[in-house]
Amino acid sequence: MAENDVNVADKDRSESIAIENVMQKTNAEGSANGVEGSANDATTNRTSTDDTPLKILNGLPMMETDEIFDHRFRIYERIGWDDRVGATYFALDEKENKQVILRIDRNDNALSIVKMEAVFLREAEKHHRWIFFEQIHRQAIYRQFFYLTIYHRYGPSLIDSINYMKDHRFSHGTAARLA
Repeated sequence: MAENDVNVADKDRSESIAIENVMQKTNAEGSANGVEGSANDATTNRTSTDDTPLKILNGLPMMETDEIFDHRFRIYERIGWDDRVGATYFALDEKENKQVILRIDRNDNALSIVKMEAVFLREAEKHHRWIFFEQIHRQAIYRQFFYLTIYHRYGPSLIDSINYMKDHRFSHGTAARLA
C-alpha cells in the first residue's frame, strides 16, 4: 500500500512538473511573440502590433473593425456568426493588399469545419477545379487558432439576386443550381 502511495505521489509530482514546464514554455514563447499575460488567461493576450486585447468568446476570437490578426490581416467586419463553423471575417491582407475572407477556428477542435474546408479546397485546387470553388489564399496556425484565408470573389449576394428578380423568387432550375 505504501509503495502504491509513493508511486501515485511520484506520478502526481511528475505530472505537475510537466505542466509547469509547458506553462513556462508557453510564457516564454508568448513573450518572444510579443504576447502579454499568463498562459491560463487567453482573454488577456495582446497582439504585438497594437495594445488591444484579444477577446475570446466561445473559444473564438472576437475581432473588431481595424484590429490586426496574425500581424497581417486587418479586419473590416465579421460576416459569419455561427461559431460552430468558426468565426468568419472580411479582412485585408496588408502584406499583399488583397481582400480575403478569414475563417478562424480553435486548433484543438477535432471536428473543425474550417480544417475540413481547407482540405476540400486544396483537393479541388490539386485537380484544377478551383474555378468552381473559392481559392485558398493562405492557411496557418496563429497562437491556439487555425485559420484559413480565401480570396474574396466579388458578386451579388443572395439578397441582391432575389431583389433583382421581378417576382422576388427563383425559377425551379435556378433554385436547383443554387442548392
